[in-house]
Amino acid sequence: MGDTGQSESVIARFSQILAALEKRDWQLWLIVVGAAFLALLFPAAILHQGNLHLELVVSREAFVG
Repeated sequence: MGDTGQSESVIARFSQILAALEKRDWQLWLIVVGAAFLALLFPAAILHQGNLHLELVVSREAFVG
């Protein structure tokens, strides 16, 4: 019976790791989509001589990753 508890512990830890990776995946996709949006918006702002104010908040882990 000790093996069953240990197996459940390993499965629980594995689930936590997968959840953390999934969160990072979403953060990276948001960065990619944001960069694509800026690539389209920024030249238009420069060409039209408009004002552009942007604020980007990214977690330290996503930035380093």
